[in-house]
Amino acid sequence: MAPTIFCVGNLAKQTASIRGSLQTFLSGSAAFTALAARIVGGNVYLLSSIGKDFPQNWISMLEAKGIKLKLKKLKNEDSISFESKFPRGLELEVLTGKNLKIHVRNLIPLLREALSKTRPTAVYISPNEFKIQRELIRMAKRVPSRPVVALGIHEFNLKKMREPGDVLTSLSDVDLFFLNEREALLVTKALSFHEAVKELKRRLSSGEDCVCIITMGKRGLSLIYKGGMMRIPVFPVAKEVDPTGAGDSLAGAFLTKYLESKSLLESAIYGRLIGGLTVTGIGSTPLFNLTKFKIETLIRGREGVSKPHFE
Repeated sequence: MAPTIFCVGNLAKQTASIRGSLQTFLSGSAAFTALAARIVGGNVYLLSSIGKDFPQNWISMLEAKGIKLKLKKLKNEDSISFESKFPRGLELEVLTGKNLKIHVRNLIPLLREALSKTRPTAVYISPNEFKIQRELIRMAKRVPSRPVVALGIHEFNLKKMREPGDVLTSLSDVDLFFLNEREALLVTKALSFHEAVKELKRRLSSGEDCVCIITMGKRGLSLIYKGGMMRIPVFPVAKEVDPTGAGDSLAGAFLTKYLESKSLLESAIYGRLIGGLTVTGIGSTPLFNLTKFKIETLIRGREGVSKPHFE
């Protein structure tokens, strides 16, 4: 039976300036995660708040992929919108957001209502204001069926926090923690990625059963867990177009495969593949063209290639 996954977070309109070209697309961390989870085979519910200007065709596109939408529509407000700039290739330089506060506060009642009707296998809490994330984690942990709880973060939110390290207080309450190497530096206050890894290892060795999944761009990803560490090489693609949402897509694919297989290695292989393919087009567009069959065919074709490194 397919795992039931709640993806709780933002749907947004995003405008990106990529190598001088202006593009507008469906965005929001929860959109990328939900699409990737659905591709791998999850029974996905997407919980979010939208405004009066959110395009109906985007809603139809998500529903056509088989995603069940639980939306709060604010008829007198605009939707969340992001603007991003990549003036030097694929390195994000500027990210600004609008209308966030009026929408993120709706996530708590949305999750409360969804949990009263459906018992999920997992709850994924996408990057957002940490105060809201913390309450969503508490709600998920109170569910008697004990769903897997996964947390994603983003430097956009961390840089607004007085103490980004407060996020690490949630390690004891989440099963999977997704972040990138810049975010690892912020939450650990480390001066190097090596030091950040050491700090995360120290915290996990003290009792937490959480698995930290750190994306490292072209260097692949690192998995840190109690008793060990695994490095997975990046999935190579012919052309990188837009890095938006790659980490969120990886999280959705990883989580869904983990619920099915309980294998960190297999989950990482699926995650890095879908995360890698996300960058081959503008925004979430590549995900709408992917199927589980295509993904599994690609994985079978690369068995034995790019083996992991264990530490």
